[in-house]
Amino acid sequence: MLAMQLPFVHSVLSLNETNAYLHHICIHGEGTFKSGSPYEKEIKQLIDFLSSFIKDYSFVHGVSGIGPDDINVKFQCRGDTLQAKCRSCLATAFSEIRSKCPNNKGRIIWYDNCHLDLSSIYTYGQIDYKNNFYMYNTKDVSGDTKSFNKNMKTFLHKLKAKASSKENKPYVKDYMYAAGGESLGTVKLYAMVQCTQDLSLINCTTNEYLNHICIKREGTAKGSSYEGSVRRVIDHMSTVDLDYGFVNGAGSDGPTKIYAKIQCRADASESKCRTCVATAFSEIRRKCPNHKGRIIWYDNCLLDISSIYTLAEIDYRHIFNMYNTKDVSGNTMMFNKNTRALLYALKEKAISKKELPYRRDYLYSAGEESLGTTKLYAMLPLINSVLSLNQTNAYLHHICLNGEGTFKSGSIYEREVKGLIDHLSTYLDYGFVNGAAGDGTDDIYAKFQCRADISTSNCRSCLVTAFSGIRKKCPNNKGRIIWYDNCLLDISSIYTYGKIDYQHNFYLYNAKDVKSETKSFNKNTRDLLSKLKENATSKKELPYRRDYLYAAGEESLGNMKLHAMTNAYLHHKCINSQGTYKSRSPYEENLNRVVRSISTGNLRSGFAHVSNGDAPNTVYVKLQCRGDSYWSKCHSCLATAFSGLRNRCPKKKGGIIWYDNCLLEISSIDTLGNIDYKNEFYMYNAKDVSGDIEFFNKNTRALLNKLKEKATSNETNAGREYIVYAVGEQRLGPMKLYAMVQCTKDLSSDGCNECLNYILSKLPKCCNGKQGGRVLSTSCNFRYELYPFVKT
Repeated sequence: MLAMQLPFVHSVLSLNETNAYLHHICIHGEGTFKSGSPYEKEIKQLIDFLSSFIKDYSFVHGVSGIGPDDINVKFQCRGDTLQAKCRSCLATAFSEIRSKCPNNKGRIIWYDNCHLDLSSIYTYGQIDYKNNFYMYNTKDVSGDTKSFNKNMKTFLHKLKAKASSKENKPYVKDYMYAAGGESLGTVKLYAMVQCTQDLSLINCTTNEYLNHICIKREGTAKGSSYEGSVRRVIDHMSTVDLDYGFVNGAGSDGPTKIYAKIQCRADASESKCRTCVATAFSEIRRKCPNHKGRIIWYDNCLLDISSIYTLAEIDYRHIFNMYNTKDVSGNTMMFNKNTRALLYALKEKAISKKELPYRRDYLYSAGEESLGTTKLYAMLPLINSVLSLNQTNAYLHHICLNGEGTFKSGSIYEREVKGLIDHLSTYLDYGFVNGAAGDGTDDIYAKFQCRADISTSNCRSCLVTAFSGIRKKCPNNKGRIIWYDNCLLDISSIYTYGKIDYQHNFYLYNAKDVKSETKSFNKNTRDLLSKLKENATSKKELPYRRDYLYAAGEESLGNMKLHAMTNAYLHHKCINSQGTYKSRSPYEENLNRVVRSISTGNLRSGFAHVSNGDAPNTVYVKLQCRGDSYWSKCHSCLATAFSGLRNRCPKKKGGIIWYDNCLLEISSIDTLGNIDYKNEFYMYNAKDVSGDIEFFNKNTRALLNKLKEKATSNETNAGREYIVYAVGEQRLGPMKLYAMVQCTKDLSSDGCNECLNYILSKLPKCCNGKQGGRVLSTSCNFRYELYPFVKT
């Protein structure tokens, strides 16, 4: 979203004091709903729910519904709009869009102070290239128009840089927003730029329009017939696999022959490439409406439409240049020399087939070079980090697992797969997510892992690309795996979580041989990879969660080892005595509302207890995440647990499910603060301890009791955080014992102590002489192992 306003403002901080209606779009392609239906009620409830979160923040989003009845809402206020005005604008926008697009599932409305987007499609974090409009002041500028336009562009670029600069955002409200004024002679120019806050900083500034050329010498072709033919050619090209970033096509015959070429930048994902083409075609139709020959450039793509066949011919005629208005400080001659040298080196790399194992990299190269205290980047200025081993997201390989069977197109199974992937895409902060859906023979399991140096937005983009790619390559296989440079997606009907896959692997290599001594090179490569393996599996080397089980080196042959973190399903219990509920009943609506409420919270404490509704449809939900699994990992576990419980206890009012990282309890009875002596189970390591079993059991009890005292002590639970959680370790001769105890945070310290005493009394029956064991209830749990299993 980009806006500029010029006349009659009170101050730089407030560009417009009104809240005028600007524009709306009813998106007919998303279908409609019936008036008075549960879908309509869900929308209103979601809007009411989101309005309560408009406090100091000017952006909110939320989701509701299941499958084809998904509801996705994004709401953004202008960065200078106060809380009361923001909430008022949401109420106005929702009221007005209901009037203008009464039954459309997809609809968007803009006001001076806000923007509301309702959709059945999940678009969080994605740039919308399709739905846009423009407005202008009818008065022309007096004086030098060319100079005015140049200064206006410069000023807007300055604001864009400010809006996307973290240093210039002391308040979340101002995030990706900037406004200012600049004197142009005797007049003053005021402007504002803003992006919706679901975008990453890079996406906020990416894919700028660069230039266009209307080729008049090729003539014009008026009428809808020719334009329709052009559209069909572009639509057809857009539906083909854009994994390699280039496609050409042709249509019609004789004097109305159409040729088109699309080239996307090699680091633009397939989805970005496709959206850039849609933007480019829409814009070139407006800029050169009836021209047979026309070209348009964006940051991410080039679109060339012509009546002349030019495939594989060099175009020396249609070129342009752009430059940064800032001059280089220091030795200009040296800078120019080094710039040329870097560009020539990249040229050599781009035209060397031996350097290009993947097609998307064909005739493409990007690089960097240090120039004293500054760094020069060529071709790709917006990169994640110098440590990124590859700036592209090339397709690598896929496997269709024929042994797992197939499903029918359009079946419930297919819809369940899509729903699971859509759901998982909301939990990608740490680069890994897993989930499950289905029941019995139709079980669906998905694992998704992004490379650790990939941003959350690029990770989400890779998931979209990978799912789209695997649907084409293995359209009806229940089991299928696909690899890209930036991510791996594994969809299966078999539960493989936490297990090493020795069966499905492949390798790729650079076709160019090493020039130095091969034996020495191989030895150094192995040494470096071994060193990185140690770094990846060493907790001391992993200060950030996204880097878990990942390492990359600064040496010329850096590589990585990537594994998934565990969140294994442990156990569940359906509480049959509480009865069942019907689909779309008040109980189900209350349940969905409670889970949605917890899902939109930050879960920084790892605990939530929420209730909703009146008897007999009151729902109580309790979530407790493991002490090292707060924030996004807790969100991910909630999503997995809720999906798992609905599959295992369908329509049951009461149910409990345990995972490694969390416990979820749904009930029609309030159990807050009560110790649960009824719902418990235990698990143990099948391996027995070697040596003195009595000595081992005695020390295990001692360590667990020590951790119990720590978890329930006033010192541990003093201050802002109430923890009731403790981890520890103890050396037992050549072995090391690791242990953990935890209570749900609705218990008092005394209640936690009582609960832990109760389950610790089960230790002899559960785990006598076993290398590991645990007892879990809905109020507390303990675990011990001879290997580390939590982050300390």
